[in-house]
Amino acid sequence: MAVPVQRVLSKQLCALERRTGVLETLLSTTEQVESMLREELTATEEEVAVEKERVEVAENRVAVAEKRVASATKEKEEVRLKVAAAEREMELAVQDGKGAAGVADELTGEFWSVREQNKKLQEIIGELRQKME
Repeated sequence: MAVPVQRVLSKQLCALERRTGVLETLLSTTEQVESMLREELTATEEEVAVEKERVEVAENRVAVAEKRVASATKEKEEVRLKVAAAEREMELAVQDGKGAAGVADELTGEFWSVREQNKKLQEIIGELRQKME
């Protein structure tokens, strides 16, 4: 009976050695997969860092554009007020009749100049809004 026990033990030992070989192969494969995943993770982290930088640059550009729009809007309002003041002065000059023609010509020139500035500011605001979109 000693021989059959040895055979059984020998077969079990062979089976364990095969399992050990399979497990070692599986471990090696797992290590390879882990290595590839680490490389992919590193590459992804680098891509994320680059995208974050792009987002920061874009946000800075938006902030600058918003400041420009605010400045142009403020300038536009100032021009609008100047136009209104020029129109009032022109009306007063005409009503007073004091050198109305000369004053009117002067105010008309100023009015058209301010109006032209207003148009330019409108264009700038439109361009900035388009860039922001």
